[in-house]
Amino acid sequence: MFQVISGGLQVTGMNRPVYWGIFIMSFIYFIGLSHAGTLISAILRVTDASWRRPLTRIAEAITVFVLFIGAGMVIWDVGRPIRALLYLPLHGRFQSPLVWDFAAITTYLTMSISFLYVAMIPDIAHVRDRLKRGRWVYDILALGFQGTKRQWEQYERSMFLLSVAVIPVAVSVHTVVSFIFSMEPKPMWHETIFGPFFVTGALFSGVAAIIVSMFLIRRYYHLEEYLNPRL
Repeated sequence: MFQVISGGLQVTGMNRPVYWGIFIMSFIYFIGLSHAGTLISAILRVTDASWRRPLTRIAEAITVFVLFIGAGMVIWDVGRPIRALLYLPLHGRFQSPLVWDFAAITTYLTMSISFLYVAMIPDIAHVRDRLKRGRWVYDILALGFQGTKRQWEQYERSMFLLSVAVIPVAVSVHTVVSFIFSMEPKPMWHETIFGPFFVTGALFSGVAAIIVSMFLIRRYYHLEEYLNPRL
């Protein structure tokens, strides 16, 4: 990052047509990984797949973290990070895929954070009931959740609605990302198939991210009983 600030975007390799810019490449990679969580978790929740429970929290957390990283790649790719933060929301051109990337990623990130937070409310309430110090923080975050039948019904209804809402948003994110390439007048790039192609590739990379994360967490925290090969 220091080299970019001092030397400009030439350090990314984008001054040579045969190279891909490192920030755009990283942006597409991390946005693809973001489909690991919220999209896959939402699909499993809608289909009521009971075996998903040990892995959904891992998947949802992956989405939030990598979306922050991916969005940061867009800001750095502009070349003037401060100007990008100030001018992109105010003076962005609707003809630019970068503006649509910004809008789609912001929407997806907001919904992913909401999805993860709502899913964690029962766990936050459980931690609150076991703490003696600092309990008031978890009491606020738990939103008064006490585990009553009515609250569980509201929780399940909220998660279902969020799952239904987040699926089209997640698909639209990588479809918009494909516009960076498909709108270029270059052979094999200017194609309408790029949208479905990017979404499919993102799903594959997302599943791979979940598998790698589950392996590391299972090995490091000794969760073999919960993250077993049957998943």
